Amino acid sequence: MKPEAMVAQEALVLLTRDFAKYHRNVVGMYLLSIYDMELGSAFRSGYYFVRHIDDVLDGDRQVSCDSLAYVQNLRSQVETGNYRNGSIATLAEHAINLLGACCRNPQCVLSTLYGRQHVYNIQTTGVDYGESTPR
Repeated sequence: MKPEAMVAQEALVLLTRDFAKYHRNVVGMYLLSIYDMELGSAFRSGYYFVRHIDDVLDGDRQVSCDSLAYVQNLRSQVETGNYRNGSIATLAEHAINLLGACCRNPQCVLSTLYGRQHVYNIQTTGVDYGESTPR
């Protein structure tokens, strides 16, 4: 599936979840393309990739395996640059490629993933993996 089709699919998920809450967000991201087509596409791809991960970790979206393992798999794809065809990580690849040299290092995306994963670990296990004792 092409990145913009994946973006449209993710936008549809939000709109069907709560149209009144998300319609301005979705429309605004598409309006950005009037200003700069590539920037709009990169922004939408990056946003919906991170949003997807957030929804998985929050439990707002179900996946077929453990949510943490799922996110770790996506993170690995971004870190290595080995994207599975059809994976939601394709959106991260698309955003990184469009943003050019300033974001070729996926750390900008990964820092968001790690921060969210860190909070998830503490919430679900009571353990801060940066510490040696449970909370």
